Amino acid sequence: MLDLGIEPTPDALYLAASQSHSDVVEVLTGVMDDIDTDVGWAGNALCAAACNSSGYNTIKVLLERGANVNWQGGKYGCPLQSATACYRLENVKLLLKYGADVDAQCGHYGNALTAAARHRTHFEEMTTLFLEHGADINAEGPGAYGNPLQTAVYLEHVESVKFLLEHGASKTVQGQFGSALDIAQRYMPHSNSDKDVQRDILKLLDLLEKDQFGIFITED
Repeated sequence: MLDLGIEPTPDALYLAASQSHSDVVEVLTGVMDDIDTDVGWAGNALCAAACNSSGYNTIKVLLERGANVNWQGGKYGCPLQSATACYRLENVKLLLKYGADVDAQCGHYGNALTAAARHRTHFEEMTTLFLEHGADINAEGPGAYGNPLQTAVYLEHVESVKFLLEHGASKTVQGQFGSALDIAQRYMPHSNSDKDVQRDILKLLDLLEKDQFGIFITED
């Protein structure tokens, strides 16, 4: 490939990684001094590979060639959050195996647990992995969604709320949007979403008895 005049640049590495061309990545990383350069939307080559459903082998090549598993930058902040936000469970497992920091504070979601709480796909599997690796279930990062429980409540993800509470998430810990209780009380009365979903979340938060539902939310 290099004989064809393709320059071993950060841009070339990023493109190859984003498209899961692990063979190309292996060649490029063999002749490049810096493989962690911030290049595109995803950040660097490792973050780009972490987002890809076919990125496992590329991630492994990059890490074996010395890529920083806890590099920070890009849309999602770091490789682990990139994989989490894009629902790539196997990529998450691989990054954790190589020492990814589950409590890294960075990116759009703030931390890996909050990124997992933002979506339902692989939520329990990813959250369990993060907790097994010592993640702080109440940690709030610099992102836009508060902590994991606050995020799940705001998005009305019932099963995620239940799971987080069962694993020790605090209903009262404060964040930039208040506590999970504050969020439920502030937003749910004005939401047009499924009232049964809202009822279930409010019960989980101990905000509502069965005969009080009509006081808090008017049913259709």
